[in-house]
Amino acid sequence: ALYATPFNFKRVGLNDPDLVAETAEQRKLRESQESDEDLKAADKLKYYLRNKTLKIWRNVDLNALEGGKGLVGAPIHPGKVDHINVRSKLSKQLKIDLEEHEKVQIHPEPIPHSTLEESKEAMENYLDKMKKLEEGENCDVQLKTLGEYLVKIHLSGDYTVGLRLNVLKR
Repeated sequence: ALYATPFNFKRVGLNDPDLVAETAEQRKLRESQESDEDLKAADKLKYYLRNKTLKIWRNVDLNALEGGKGLVGAPIHPGKVDHINVRSKLSKQLKIDLEEHEKVQIHPEPIPHSTLEESKEAMENYLDKMKKLEEGENCDVQLKTLGEYLVKIHLSGDYTVGLRLNVLKR
């Protein structure tokens, strides 16, 4: 048996990895591999969420409904849906625990999910139109009506993933 001791490293003619300083070229290679890991994680999450819809159930103010309008666009009473609710529901319903630096952003206008299913580029177009959250900024959108919405998840490495959100009547 050969143990990894400084003496054995010298005897075999290898450098001790604890004592070797990282060169600029090695650092660039390591950083590119880390970014590749971020890309792989984003692609894996995108593949997992491709046909998922996050469902949030809320009570509805039935007195405010117009007769023939139905429940689409019905006001939520009491309360609202914001990025904190979406984040906790992601954890409970889809078992996705986001890290602190990963942000959740909600599209403020309802988007019919049938338009998102027409092509792969439709969701990407909506995600690109949403403004980018700056460092330390949170989404200030508060949904107060029932409907189908779009959520943009900001991951490390400036990658984003889309998710369908459906606010339904309880």
